[in-house]
Amino acid sequence: MTTAKQAELFALVTWLAVFVVLAVGIALGYVWLRLKVVDLGYRLSATRQVVQKLENEQRDLAGRLAALDAPKRIEEAARRYGMVRPEKGQEAVLP
Repeated sequence: MTTAKQAELFALVTWLAVFVVLAVGIALGYVWLRLKVVDLGYRLSATRQVVQKLENEQRDLAGRLAALDAPKRIEEAARRYGMVRPEKGQEAVLP
């Protein structure tokens, strides 16, 4: 084999090696990116479940608060402690 052909073959092998390394790098980058997308999808799903759970809990607590603030419930609690509604003239208006 002549030196020119050896140099040409060496250049071809070098370019082929560079191409293979780049192709493998691009493939690994693509796989890594897909894995990140899947991981973020799982994390997003878990976050949505937590948000849904917290929204349900907030609605439940708001209902409980409304029940506790209901005038009828407050009046019943006052009666248990011996309180009654004021008679006419017993009310005082504060400035």
